[in-house]
Amino acid sequence: MAKREKNTDMLWDMKVMLSECEGIELWVASNIVDLIEDGCTIPFIARYRKERSNNMEADKLRTVVSGYEKLKVVQQKAGNAIKSIAKAGKMTDALDTTIRSACTLDEIEHLYAPFKTGSKSTLAERARKLGLEPAAVSILGKCCNINMQSLVQPGLKGESADVLALNRGESQKVLTVKVVLPDQIIFRFKDWCKKNWTPDHCTPYIRNFLKICIEDSFNRLIQPLMIRQMRSELGKMAELASIDVFAQNLKKLLLSPPVRGKSILGVDPGFKHGCKLALISPA
Repeated sequence: MAKREKNTDMLWDMKVMLSECEGIELWVASNIVDLIEDGCTIPFIARYRKERSNNMEADKLRTVVSGYEKLKVVQQKAGNAIKSIAKAGKMTDALDTTIRSACTLDEIEHLYAPFKTGSKSTLAERARKLGLEPAAVSILGKCCNINMQSLVQPGLKGESADVLALNRGESQKVLTVKVVLPDQIIFRFKDWCKKNWTPDHCTPYIRNFLKICIEDSFNRLIQPLMIRQMRSELGKMAELASIDVFAQNLKKLLLSPPVRGKSILGVDPGFKHGCKLALISPA
């Protein structure tokens, strides 16, 4: 058992992860993290620290800062999960490493779910209580980790309006949404499992038994998890896109001339530093 209750550092660097997630240069991500941790606000950074943010607009800064805050929450959740599992005496080196490598809340929740207080024991735990762990280890013979992200092609596609409409219709029980994974993804996953979990020299009975286990784990656990994560990501992307469209439309509306063909003089009253004036031409 591995007990690391005091040290809950992640295996990824905050600035590097932020740079990769938000698609910005590392030095920019590093500067923004330093500025935010120093207490600087987004308007202050956008106006007075342009050289450190690479002239980033306020809207983009808000997106980057939001990503930074999400990663901070992931760090906190991971630390709480590690402490809770270690306190229960169920922490292992492999689980500890996997939690520290997680970069989303969905991953943390999935890893921590079997260990939550009051949650049902997993099939693996029931098997251990029945003394079946040595038999399972002897059958598998080796242990490997799989990177689920490698099975999913980057760049989820889907019209934002369509995704939001589907989600709304499903929540109102007007329609049912079904996601079908490509056969190539299913084949790659099962093929990976067979190659990494089936011993080279095993009887046909053991080989067939492991095949049944792989089919069950994929259909009952892995496929629903992949679909949930896929739909969650599509939903978040659609919401951000809809907000962006609304912001663009509102900006056009606010910038449209209040009176066509006339010059407009705007006055910003101020008693301490005087009034500010802005003149808008007829065009």
